[in-house]
Amino acid sequence: MSDWAHREAMKLRKAIDEKTAKVARFQERQKINRQQGQSKWEEVQKEIITHCNIFNTEMGSKVLEVLPTENGGLRIKANANQIFCDYNVAFKGDAGPLEWQVQNGVPNGKYDLVITEGGDAVFRDSGNPSIFLTPQSVAEAIISSLLDSVSQL
Repeated sequence: MSDWAHREAMKLRKAIDEKTAKVARFQERQKINRQQGQSKWEEVQKEIITHCNIFNTEMGSKVLEVLPTENGGLRIKANANQIFCDYNVAFKGDAGPLEWQVQNGVPNGKYDLVITEGGDAVFRDSGNPSIFLTPQSVAEAIISSLLDSVSQL
């Protein structure tokens, strides 16, 4: 066998091995997302409900109301002294982001579901990929964004 054929065969084998490994890593991430993504979303939903209740108690009235949506998301309605604002919060499934937006508006924020080095699914700030978020911090960010929107109306 010539040196040329040997070199080219080695390059092709290496490329095939790298592609196979990349596909295997992607499939493993998708598997973890499917296994853990929905439960992470459910944790976020519970935190949103809890934080809205805590906020309402602090305000002394029902300023925030949380309702389920048909697509498995949440609708957070704010009524602050007759100033109304609605947010839709939705998780796009095992590979998609968690997004929230003003009712019929453009997205106000988005967190990606990613896999850590340890193999856990976590939400990450799309604008700052180095920051991993707990369900509690996700809920607080979404509610704070809604309250900021209300205060600007």
